[in-house]
Amino acid sequence: MNEAKTLEEHRRYLHEIVRLKVWYLWQRLHSYPEENLRYILRERVDIYRKTDENPEGVNPKDLHFEEPAWLRMEEALQALWEKRKDDAQGFEDEGFGIFQTSVEARCERDFFERPYVLDYKCGSLTYDDPPPESPQRVGFHIANANAPGSIFEPPSHLAECLCRVMDGASQDFGATELRTGTWLNCHPRFLAFFPGCWQDRLSPVHDDVRWNFSWWGQFLTARGTFHSKLGARLRSTGIFPMPPRESWCSFGELRAHLDSMSVEPQ
Repeated sequence: MNEAKTLEEHRRYLHEIVRLKVWYLWQRLHSYPEENLRYILRERVDIYRKTDENPEGVNPKDLHFEEPAWLRMEEALQALWEKRKDDAQGFEDEGFGIFQTSVEARCERDFFERPYVLDYKCGSLTYDDPPPESPQRVGFHIANANAPGSIFEPPSHLAECLCRVMDGASQDFGATELRTGTWLNCHPRFLAFFPGCWQDRLSPVHDDVRWNFSWWGQFLTARGTFHSKLGARLRSTGIFPMPPRESWCSFGELRAHLDSMSVEPQ
């Protein structure tokens, strides 16, 4: 059985993921010179949420980007880019140094924060209100209520969570379809829980990288530690190993598939 992550392991995760994001920012600026550093730092990576400048939780309601302490870090990183734009390792090392004290100051608060998955409606899944333009279709979000174990073990766990989404969304909104956009739509073990039409409807791969876990969750293991193998793949290629894709299916299609897998809860 997997043991829970320690505080020291969490500290190492924060160091490694912030380093990876500083490197990615450097790489992104070279690949997309029309973008600016501040936009990438705020919209494509989420270093802010891992610093002590974030007074709220992991998923803050408000972003305090205009606070002087955060602006000083942004300005320091911009100045570093002008000095180290041709030196990836130097930019990563010194860039991480800009954020390190603030990351360290937040580390224990981050580690002991109440896991937001406890607020999910359906175990490892939760769902949104359907949008007015598609009132029959709910979007769902994914976390890992099984940590430090896998969301895929036992298989009945994810099947039960999906059934709870369908039951709840049907009762709450009269919904008949569900959708999600996530890196897990590139993961064979996740796709196995969905019918063939789900894969047929997958959206194209794109490079509009966002700060959230739909993109960056793949660098987190089930235990909440840094996924070194996937991090190394991003560094070697500059491309996310599992870019998010979106898909949907009807409740009927999903229930029939779960029945065929013999994992739908009794």
